[in-house]
Amino acid sequence: MSQLQTEFGEYALRRWPSSADRSLQAWDAADELMLSHLAQAHGSLLTGEARVLVCNDAHGALTCVLHAARPVNWSDSYLAQTAAAKNWQANHLQGAPEVVDSLTNPEGPFDLVLIKVPKTYALLEDQLARIRPLLHANSVVVAGSMVRHLQRSAFALFEKYLGPVTTSLAVKKARLVFCRVDQSQTPVPSPFPDRYTDTSLDITLLNHANVFCRDKVDIGARFFIAQCHKLPQASQIIDLACGNGIMGIHAQKLQVDAQLHFVDESYMATASARQNYNDVFGDVSESKSPSPQFLTCNGLEPVASSSVDLIICNPPFHAQHAIAQDTARSFFTSAARCLSSTGELWIVANRHLTYRPDLKRHFRVCEVVAANEKFVVIRAASKTN
Repeated sequence: MSQLQTEFGEYALRRWPSSADRSLQAWDAADELMLSHLAQAHGSLLTGEARVLVCNDAHGALTCVLHAARPVNWSDSYLAQTAAAKNWQANHLQGAPEVVDSLTNPEGPFDLVLIKVPKTYALLEDQLARIRPLLHANSVVVAGSMVRHLQRSAFALFEKYLGPVTTSLAVKKARLVFCRVDQSQTPVPSPFPDRYTDTSLDITLLNHANVFCRDKVDIGARFFIAQCHKLPQASQIIDLACGNGIMGIHAQKLQVDAQLHFVDESYMATASARQNYNDVFGDVSESKSPSPQFLTCNGLEPVASSSVDLIICNPPFHAQHAIAQDTARSFFTSAARCLSSTGELWIVANRHLTYRPDLKRHFRVCEVVAANEKFVVIRAASKTN
């Protein structure tokens, strides 16, 4: 736990899941700047009956500090909303935070909207388009970001969907964006989800705004798909960190009797995977036996021990803008728990990532199945415990 000092009080906050990098906190300077601005300029909105929407709160810092205003936490991240709930409880706040997933529109209108600018600007665009009908002429919109992550295209999105923008001075390398709602503007609908067709893989994929490699097939996933014919036969297959589901869909094409489980912490990812699966195989989620599953959760947390034959994964190595291998390491640990004694984990990864020592802690067999100048496909088998 670290202590966040604010004009609203002191709060004990931690990242969740926890990180081995102790320099990473559950908030950043943009959170601090936003909270300071609110205390000085909009304190009355936070003590009355005003309705508050908080978007993309990474670990619940804004949600918890502003708890008295009962903010609505709107996010595409299951992990972020779980972190907010855990930090809420750790600070002994009454009740529980109100959370809304990214596929659902919050119930407006809102008097105050706070936006942490996300890494994916497509998500920002989708959110702004969907927020616009929830605002009135006097709604206050404040966005926060570290300066190095704030591009001019973000300002253009605010102006396109909401109205004119101004900015604060930079403080501790963070900056705020203030947006005035222009009632004369005709609301512009969100362009998401959208689709693209990959002719080489003979597939058309739907992608919600926050899906990784939303406009083309990730080259790592493409390399893995080329190795799918080497996968062992399995009755239970998990596509872990599934994104739009393309790896799991190709595994299903080759192993038609296997039950596929698509797992991701992004609500938009699992929704995209579900739609793409149904587009390829027909809406068979009810008729296929066993039916595929689509789980938005923390990795393999809900999966029973020793219950799976095969796990395939293109593990992420970023947590928003931070580079971190903690997620991949947690995947390897939980994969060892969930795989049967003869089960296997297959991953695709950038060559420069040092995953093999971590895999060898959990598996006796750790071999490179295929490699090119950028990626390796690694097979891990025979659990050590």
